Parts: sequence; structure tokens; C-alpha cells
Amino acid sequence: MLAAEEHFFLLLIKPFLIGVFAGLAFNLVNRRFNEEKLSKLTDILVVVPIVLIAYIAGYLTGISGSAAVGNLIPAVLAFIGGLNVYLFGATSEYKTLSIYSIFLFAITLFYGVLDGGYEREGGREAQMQEFAARELRIRNYRQNLSLPPDPPSWATTDP
Repeated sequence: MLAAEEHFFLLLIKPFLIGVFAGLAFNLVNRRFNEEKLSKLTDILVVVPIVLIAYIAGYLTGISGSAAVGNLIPAVLAFIGGLNVYLFGATSEYKTLSIYSIFLFAITLFYGVLDGGYEREGGREAQMQEFAARELRIRNYRQNLSLPPDPPSWATTDP
């Protein structure tokens, strides 16, 4: 398997499993308190895409290291506010599922931002270690050729 595909599956398996578990938990709790209403498989299936979207948005925000958080948070808050206005203004039998989905979206978004930030910092540390190892290999190579360990300034500066 290629590295990109492997990384893709390893990265998305966590939020997928969280979504399935959260959907099952919601279904069990909803069935317990609303005995007159039959639990549906769609109640579980609605939660999985919400968790995946929230995790992906959070992960990309966390790993980017740019000012994306300043753009993402107002958009998410506007989305949640608009959805709340709609839900509490309309009569719907899915209010509980919608409120649970909003809560799950916020928690998963936060988890994605943290996971992306940790990934970014871990990658930065690994990159610095690789640079140090490369520098050591170049110094050893130069010393084996009886050259001074540091390369000349013309070789390390840009034209």
C-alpha cells in the first residue's frame, strides 16, 4: 500500500469509529427515553458524516499553522447559530438528534484541531532531527575527504 493511502486510512479511522460509537450511544439513550419512538438506523448514520466533517475541518486547521482558526471558528459559530434558529423555530421530531449532532460537531472539531496541532509539532521536530542527521553525514563525508568539516560559504548561500 502506498504511504498516502495508508496515512489517509489511519487518519480517518479514528473519527469514523468515534462517529459509529457516538451514533450507537445516541441511539441507545434515545431508545431508552423515547420508548414510543422506534430507533432508526438513520439516527446512527447521520452522526458519522458529521463527525468526519468536523474532524477533517479541525485537523486541517490544526495542521496548517496559519490563521485558519480565525476563519473557521466564526463560520462554525454562524452555522450553529443558524441551525439553532431553524430548529427552535420549526416543529421537528429530530430536535434531539440535531442538538446532539451540534454538540458532537463541536467536540470533534476541537479534537481535530488538537490532533492536527500535535501532528504539526511532531512533524517539525522530526524535520529538525532529519536536518541535524543530514548535517552530520555531510560533515563526516567532508572529513573523510580531508576537507574542513564546514562547507565553504559560497556553497551554503543562495545566489
